[in-house]
Amino acid sequence: MRAITFAITHDIPNNDVFVDLVMDECRESLAYSYILGRDGGVPLIYTDLNTSDIKDEDGNPRWLNAWNHPDMAARIKFHNAVHGTPMKLLEANSDLLVFSRGAKGYVLINKSNRAQNISLRHPKSLADVLSKQTFEPDTSGKVEMMLPSLTSMLLLEE
Repeated sequence: MRAITFAITHDIPNNDVFVDLVMDECRESLAYSYILGRDGGVPLIYTDLNTSDIKDEDGNPRWLNAWNHPDMAARIKFHNAVHGTPMKLLEANSDLLVFSRGAKGYVLINKSNRAQNISLRHPKSLADVLSKQTFEPDTSGKVEMMLPSLTSMLLLEE
């Protein structure tokens, strides 16, 4: 409960001895979905003034105003919406991690190189805060979705 969770700290990109620990943007994105989706700890979001001179895939400073990037803002929104609700593991294997956050939301993380089909028992519509997609339950109360490779969804009940 007293942990500080992080995907990256100032030491990693700014010290030659750690620079090889910088994750690619995709993996870092999955890590942030996990630390902002899980229960417990205090998530740390790294941002800097481009001290490392590492660029993102678009050629922009990688962590400049990172907390304000639309995907990060969506993750923070999810974190705040489910704060204090229990985490229940629904599925975990080497490719996929799925857990619920009380009755309010779900975290889905696909770290494999292939898409994963997910089925959740939930009676109401769920919206992914990252993609803005909405998923409707069928008549039996199941919500079905396909999670592309190397992506995550943070689902909130609508």
